[in-house]
Amino acid sequence: SIILSMCKKCSLIQLRETTESSELYEHEYGYRSGISNTMRSHLKMYNEEILSKVTLDKGDTILDIGSNDSTMLQYYSDDFERIGVINQTTMLASETQEIADFFKTVMIKKYGEETISNHFADTRDTLCYATNENQDATYGLLNVEADLAIVVGGYNSSNTSHLVELCEKKFTTFFISSEKEIIDANTIQHFDYPNKKLITTKNFLPNHTPLNIIITSGASCPDSIVEGVINKINSFYTNLLPVEEVFKNINTKI
Repeated sequence: SIILSMCKKCSLIQLRETTESSELYEHEYGYRSGISNTMRSHLKMYNEEILSKVTLDKGDTILDIGSNDSTMLQYYSDDFERIGVINQTTMLASETQEIADFFKTVMIKKYGEETISNHFADTRDTLCYATNENQDATYGLLNVEADLAIVVGGYNSSNTSHLVELCEKKFTTFFISSEKEIIDANTIQHFDYPNKKLITTKNFLPNHTPLNIIITSGASCPDSIVEGVINKINSFYTNLLPVEEVFKNINTKI
């Protein structure tokens, strides 16, 4: 039997069982199945094997658990009469929007605009609340000027790596797991996500004040770890306002 669990806050539904991240995310792990010809061929063969064992009747439902970009489901597309798109919790909301828009367009071409509500369910807004909130906040940070960005979170966290990707579009970005990666005021050890390795950078803090540093974190990163990073950086400088007073001023402006 399949046992599912639902988050009481965001209604996200996922399998109760989990697997060690070291087994899931290796160097060869490809986040999107569709970018690999080998993976597409494998999924097509898998699809053919399934159809050789199971006869699908009109109106049957296909559930692809763990699908990250619907690559496998495309091989069943001729059988679809009704489609709903549900986010994987770690996906960028913009990516899911693109996938939903694609399938909606396909269904409109097949059945027409007038009856699209009978064939396409607008269910894409199922991204975990914390993940969605962090992504929206990071998009907002891209509109400000900063000297660098620090992203805090687990190195195997897909939602955190997406925040790194967003920040790297505009800022020099360092991906760290905690304040321990900040060796001193000149040296930082950070994760090179594309190559899956830790690297060390010297003189990571620009030699001027004041500095504008963006600090964000993954959805599951505890606030205490983020605070530790802020306090570690603050320890390199003098004449600083207490963090509590800074937050109070921010809340007053909001």
